[in-house]
Amino acid sequence: MKKKIWHLIILNTCILSLFTNAQNPVFSQILINKSYLNPAYAGYSGDLTFDMQSRIQWFRVPSYFLSNAFAINGGCNANRLGFSLQGLSDLRGEGFLQNHRITGAVSVNLPGYTSRKLKNKFLRDRKTIVSTGLAIGVGQRFLNWDRLLFTDQLDHYLGIVRNSSLVNPQNVVSNVIVDLSAGSRMKMEISDKGSNISAGFAMFHINRPVETFFYSENRLPIRYTGHVFLHLQTEKYVNNAQFLTIGWVGNYQQEMQTNIVLLMRDFNSGFMLGGGFRSERIYLLGKTIDSIVLQFNLRQGDVIINYSLDFTVSSLGVHRTFGTHELGISYLMSGYNMCGMFYKRNKRAKTDCFFLYDDLMKKSNFILIQP
Repeated sequence: MKKKIWHLIILNTCILSLFTNAQNPVFSQILINKSYLNPAYAGYSGDLTFDMQSRIQWFRVPSYFLSNAFAINGGCNANRLGFSLQGLSDLRGEGFLQNHRITGAVSVNLPGYTSRKLKNKFLRDRKTIVSTGLAIGVGQRFLNWDRLLFTDQLDHYLGIVRNSSLVNPQNVVSNVIVDLSAGSRMKMEISDKGSNISAGFAMFHINRPVETFFYSENRLPIRYTGHVFLHLQTEKYVNNAQFLTIGWVGNYQQEMQTNIVLLMRDFNSGFMLGGGFRSERIYLLGKTIDSIVLQFNLRQGDVIINYSLDFTVSSLGVHRTFGTHELGISYLMSGYNMCGMFYKRNKRAKTDCFFLYDDLMKKSNFILIQP
């Protein structure tokens, strides 16, 4: 009985967090599918890439949450443009609530150098890239009313007294929404070794679309995301650059806030290890869900595989949830861009808007997936 009560508490926490977050799940693994984090990352590598990501939240709990996302990214070097096509399928409670989205994004990437007159040697004459992205998407939710139980179906003494609720209308699908998002990011070298810093900010649901099953004016609240990453190259002038990465990602929307802090290190053998802490605050419940995050990345040629595990350390406990699992795969088609409205192989020149990566792309196992 006690076990069932805990399952109900966990499930209610999930459902309330879903409606306070209102739109998309927050992935702990942010190195795969960066265009999901910020529209300014559309076409982030300058080449054609395929990203896939899957998240199973609280594996032990009945009706766990399953989120799947994909993205196709490409860049046009000549026009300094990046493009992405993203998809999201989010299943809650074994499909009683489903959320499906498709989004297209375009980014403008402006390369440059900091002034040679700056006194600070860490900032003087450094490569930079500033990007701004816009995204437009469509989406719809699906709800299985037979899986829900309302108070008008219950009696204090008799329990369930009515098989169906008087709540009407019980629409199976919500209206189709058109969703607008925008974001900016900047990346800059900070040393001769190749160390760099990046930061970005994005806003989702800027137009606050109405999404409802009841024909009401229920507008999605704006979601804000921000991130800062410091990539420290540990050795100077080596063929295979290695980085120590420290990063923070934050998400805020109405009654819910999520913060993720990560520390990662890559190695010459083609793998990266990382760990961090994730804190999810649900203001409506006055509850915080904390997790320790462990991540593993493996790169073989143009393929990157990532696995992430969140250990629940708050009162819910990992023994009740079995943690949250994420798996991501990224495939890079090196040398292919999207200029001329078709795929074309093209050697990138120093004038390429993605030139911040050019000197390091062949020297590091994971420069491709750095935010």
